[in-house]
Amino acid sequence: MSFYVVADLHIRSSEDRIYRQLLDFISAKTRPGDRFVIGGDLFDLFVGGRRIFIRRFAALFSVLGSAAARGINIHYVEGNHDFLVRSAFRGISGITVHQLFASFEHGNRHFYVAHGDTVDRHAIGYRMLRLFFRCPLMRAFIAFAPEPLVDGLGQYLSARSNGKSSRHNTSELRRKFRNFATDRLMEGHDFVVLGHSHDADEMFFNIAGRAGQYINAGDAGTDGAYLAWQPGEPAIKRLLF
Repeated sequence: MSFYVVADLHIRSSEDRIYRQLLDFISAKTRPGDRFVIGGDLFDLFVGGRRIFIRRFAALFSVLGSAAARGINIHYVEGNHDFLVRSAFRGISGITVHQLFASFEHGNRHFYVAHGDTVDRHAIGYRMLRLFFRCPLMRAFIAFAPEPLVDGLGQYLSARSNGKSSRHNTSELRRKFRNFATDRLMEGHDFVVLGHSHDADEMFFNIAGRAGQYINAGDAGTDGAYLAWQPGEPAIKRLLF
């Protein structure tokens, strides 16, 4: 019963090499009873359940549907580039979509997975923008506006977001992410997985007698990395597709 997490792949099209690697991985590596978690920003743009995005990544929907039918436990934690996606998976049983985070018990260990875009509580501007993109008005726009308009506007905003993320203060964000992970470990989790910062950070904790691990997905879209844990192993490992 393996535990896998993929996040921050930022897949732009079905021609991306990482996209083909992901499809092959899900089809060939996952086994019944495994838990496969998407930790946000799997796509560089996927909002709502519009057909333009479903058609663009039809092969992934097919592979995920087959995996769910084989007994793979699939969870999708939304990111800041892929959100309001629940309706896109409505026709596939066995896939659970989470807006903020997912908490699991798997192999007698406790896991916490979040995208990480809400870790920085002082990023008021971003938090307000995040709420705006999920408000009823924007939900209506995403649902009913012409698909090329939704796609074009989304591509523009995605490019702007990527440009801003490259200017993050990595040391300050790393401190905030580690503090956030510490709190989740103290709540009783053994492993905390985050993404968003593209900082391939990893740290082991031993706090008040509680041991745990925090690991970040890092710049997985460039590195071609995923995270994996096997029952009995002391740590989540960073592996390559």
